[in-house]
Amino acid sequence: MENITINIEASDKTILKKTSRSSSISSNSTMNTTSTKILKSDISPSSMIFRNLLILEDDLRRQYKQQVILKYEFTCFLSTLTGFAGFAFYHLYIIGNYTNFYYQFILCFILITIALFHLSGEYRRTIVIPRKFFSFTNKGLRQFNTKLVKNYYTLQHFIYNTILVEKLIDILLSLNISIINKLMAIANDSYTLNSDTDNNSGIVTGATDSKGNNNVLKRVAIKISKHVDFTLQKRKIWFQTNLQNDVKLILNPRAFSNEIREGWELYRDEFWARERQRRYKRLCERMEKL
Repeated sequence: MENITINIEASDKTILKKTSRSSSISSNSTMNTTSTKILKSDISPSSMIFRNLLILEDDLRRQYKQQVILKYEFTCFLSTLTGFAGFAFYHLYIIGNYTNFYYQFILCFILITIALFHLSGEYRRTIVIPRKFFSFTNKGLRQFNTKLVKNYYTLQHFIYNTILVEKLIDILLSLNISIINKLMAIANDSYTLNSDTDNNSGIVTGATDSKGNNNVLKRVAIKISKHVDFTLQKRKIWFQTNLQNDVKLILNPRAFSNEIREGWELYRDEFWARERQRRYKRLCERMEKL
């Protein structure tokens, strides 16, 4: 009987422990759900709408730049073909070189290429659609009471915001890395050459001098590369975050009040200012680690 009572008491204690644990877990889960509800309720609906508008605006800006680059690339391609065709036509039918097979072949080849370019639909995809990007986009945005506009005041702003500026900076960064690697290779080759000649002649001082010069060249090359890389990366961040004269998404004044539209402008400017400072800080931290 005593053993039975002891087992019953032990089972009661385990049941109490399990119930206490389950109650604590349920209380923690209820606290977590209430905290998440509080955090979700803390976010105002206007800020959530502005955040979605920022994502949409950034995506449309990226698409517009891609369409502009595509349009200018294929416009230059067609202009070049037209120029060669005009040159061949001039030599064939104005000067009178009817028997020149070279110009006849060029003219026929260019005419066939342009005809296939039109018939395949590439002309519409690469030139017509990019020209009508704003009209097509604003037709889709009309139901959301928003509109995509350009804010280019000068030719300089247009070139900075559309024509391959970021790609140009990337090319300069890659050139900087290749130049520094070549300088390092030249320094290493000069050191090995001097050390070999000094070993053959039995002189040790030349090798130490060349080693010291090699270290100096390496330090100078690394310092220059870090400075150039920092400057180019900083300019790239500035181009990516300075959107005062770029493509913007505006709200329809008939559907939104002045306060909401001004709040959207302030929200966008403050967001990109914070993003610029964050990227600058991360760039400085990365440069300090190098």
